[in-house]
Amino acid sequence: MIGRYTVENITASKARKSMKLPLDPTPPDIAAHRDAARALLREGKPAEALAAAERAHRAAPDDWEGWQILSACLLASQRAAEALSWIERILVERPGQPDALANRAIVRIRARDMAGALQDAEAALAAKPGLTHLWGTLGLLRQRSGDLRGAIDALRTGLAADPANVGMMVRLGEYLRQANRPIDAIALLERATALAADNVAAWTNLGVALQQAGQIDAAKAAYEQALARNPASAEIATNLGIIERGRGEWDMALLHFDQALAVKPELAEALWGKGAALIRLARLDEAEAHFHRAVALHPDSAEPRWSLGLIDLTRGDFETGWTRYEWRSKLPDFPSPRRNFAQPLWLGNAPIEGKSLLVHWEQGLGDTVQFCRYVPLLAACGARILFAPQTRLAPLMRGLDGDFELVGLDARARAFDYHVPLMSLPLALGTRVDTIPSGAAYLRADPDLVSAWMARIGQEGFRVGVSWQGSGTEQAGGRSFPLSLLERLAQIPGVRLISLQKGTGTEQLEDLPPGMSVETLGDDFDTRPGAFMDAAAVMAQCDLVISCDTAIAHLAGALGVPIWVALMHAPDWRWMLGREGCPWYPGMRLFRQTTRNDWASVFAAMARELAAMVGRPEELA
Repeated sequence: MIGRYTVENITASKARKSMKLPLDPTPPDIAAHRDAARALLREGKPAEALAAAERAHRAAPDDWEGWQILSACLLASQRAAEALSWIERILVERPGQPDALANRAIVRIRARDMAGALQDAEAALAAKPGLTHLWGTLGLLRQRSGDLRGAIDALRTGLAADPANVGMMVRLGEYLRQANRPIDAIALLERATALAADNVAAWTNLGVALQQAGQIDAAKAAYEQALARNPASAEIATNLGIIERGRGEWDMALLHFDQALAVKPELAEALWGKGAALIRLARLDEAEAHFHRAVALHPDSAEPRWSLGLIDLTRGDFETGWTRYEWRSKLPDFPSPRRNFAQPLWLGNAPIEGKSLLVHWEQGLGDTVQFCRYVPLLAACGARILFAPQTRLAPLMRGLDGDFELVGLDARARAFDYHVPLMSLPLALGTRVDTIPSGAAYLRADPDLVSAWMARIGQEGFRVGVSWQGSGTEQAGGRSFPLSLLERLAQIPGVRLISLQKGTGTEQLEDLPPGMSVETLGDDFDTRPGAFMDAAAVMAQCDLVISCDTAIAHLAGALGVPIWVALMHAPDWRWMLGREGCPWYPGMRLFRQTTRNDWASVFAAMARELAAMVGRPEELA
């Protein structure tokens, strides 16, 4: 491979004899031709530069400075092998010559000999720190070797010598972002865009840094600037699609993903993004066809197969859906811990009678609340069950019936025969829609907390616990709703709305419509160790809970408390399609948007039902 051999055994005299070019019959002015070669190189004219360098060489064939200019021109002309021959000749004549080492570093980069290139760049700059352009190369080489801090230091040194070098700014901005310093990256990349407004890389990297810093509107604007300058970039269009997807703007996301796929039909991120947008737009048939095409294009990729599983589960096809859902473990960014155990994975494919089985949590708190129902069933298989939920949920899980041992994730050190992720249990136990274990409440609130909250809340009126916002992701995905939409319910005589909200979303309590009242439970609500302990006790005092699609809805269902859930037009897979009742929770009623973003009709229906329930239908006539 080019750049991986040495020439220590070649003498300088032999090299000269073998590499001389024919002498020009009329020797030119050597300095003038060398100056011309350098100027033409700076102007981006490598062919003309090479011609000038060759004329200079013919006049002075034994001058190593001429070899240096000649090798640089050959490099610029993409003739790396010939350039390397001259470079090696210089290094035989003048070992450690920094310009030659710098050029050899470039040759080695092109030959993918990154270790050799790094060695040459380090040596060249140690001997001649003024090789300003090489600091950028050194930064790249250090980053690729895993030395991100060293890469940042190299680029800072280079920029100190050449403060207007936009290329180094862009690269340094990217490395700062990789080092989780997006604010520093933003400042540098904004400077780069000010100096070079047409630099697409600067705008693109600025968008990525802004997105990492959570400045979504600014990130979108930066990507739009980049795309305006390079409309054919599938990658930039995909970045914009991802931004719009995060904002819940599914139509715009679809537009950008289609734009990307028109340029690069096999671009993976755009394929997955388009499919996700189609699902959110409730266009399941199109999404299914799209993901089948994605599987054909990327047979080994997990995303389209997992997404097909979501579609299957949404339609109630559990037999196929649970199997495809297992592809989640191969997703590159699936929000679930990766756990590697020496013991084998159990998916119902082996008898476990007399064996020990570790069931470990995955995904969110609501997922654990929903699927912990399977843990007691495993004991009926004759196995010893170790259950490791999230640490925050361990106190709540003590109210789960069944014969199992509650453990932490230090259970890795315990002896067990098999392990299984919690959300693989429906597959392992062969769950179909009509066999979902949903007969009775399977969690209990702490009795002492129930008594304490009973004294604080009292038993007056019709008590409705309300939760309107989940995580930021859920809000962007349309799963949350504005608290003000419950105004008509609050106006029904005798109805008390009691907030179950904690943290995000509570700011809406400060901006209620005139006359709307929502009771709060004080600063000590859900502050004790263990998630949802107070929430569960308060729910036990409620006649009804109304919630968006979040963990509170699952908790109410698991406790057997009557629960109404407001669902977006294209709901999460577990709520399936067209059902008013929920096979997962017998006490749950689903209120679905009939058209996208139409929450008003959902809460108008709830208000009518609640007025009838409390015997005041005339209030909403």
